[in-house]
Amino acid sequence: MDIFFQTSMHPHLPLMTPVSCIAHRGNSIEAPENTMAAFQQAVDLGADFLEVDVHLTKDGVPVITHDLYLKRTIEDPASQAAIMDLTFDQVQQLDAGSWFGERYRGMRIPSLADLIQQYSQKIGLMIEIKAGSASSTLLAANVLKTINTHKKESDHPIYVGSLTPAILKALYEQEPSQSLIAIVETMEELEPHLLCEPQIIAFSYEILTLKMMRKFKQMGKKIWVWTVDNPSVMYHLVQMGVDGIISNCPRELLQVLASAKG
Repeated sequence: MDIFFQTSMHPHLPLMTPVSCIAHRGNSIEAPENTMAAFQQAVDLGADFLEVDVHLTKDGVPVITHDLYLKRTIEDPASQAAIMDLTFDQVQQLDAGSWFGERYRGMRIPSLADLIQQYSQKIGLMIEIKAGSASSTLLAANVLKTINTHKKESDHPIYVGSLTPAILKALYEQEPSQSLIAIVETMEELEPHLLCEPQIIAFSYEILTLKMMRKFKQMGKKIWVWTVDNPSVMYHLVQMGVDGIISNCPRELLQVLASAKG
């Protein structure tokens, strides 16, 4: 849930600022990342958004997985292949949970369509499109088509973005009305992202300064930071006045936000 806190350290900022808890790949510290189990746990904890990663299968289906090659999270000979070399039916045969623990054996790699259908009315979504499985144009087109097919008027917000400026540009050109999030790791990447008019800028927390945050807030942008798992860093960023924190540890983040609230 959004927690409001007083930014008394910085009187130039609004007195009350909502801070969103964004669960990075779901509750990925306690469940296998990017699976329905991790997503449900994040919802149950009270997170405001799920952050998920999307690649395309060989037959163009957007699926939720972080790595182009699946061997880190799939214990199967087929996991040596790239996601773009497997059809959706082949991907659905893979066990995406047992690497994390026996209780999660049989978890599948979800499709983006399944995620939207099951969770978009329960929690906000941050969809990060990963480069490599297809062209920027095709990645953007298939993700946008999936969102437009399955989202409803009553849904929570859905933000789409990428670390790759070409993908964000393709999203912006194909669907200017889609809410976008620029994901920024270095300042050199920022300018091309800004040309796409993102509503949110998600900075690596290591490069964000108070001066930068003040500048972009004055431009009407929300500022999120990634990926923050240290409670002391979380609290510092809350006191700075960020609008959202992306974390593998939503349980701890929510505790920090509750503490900051006072």
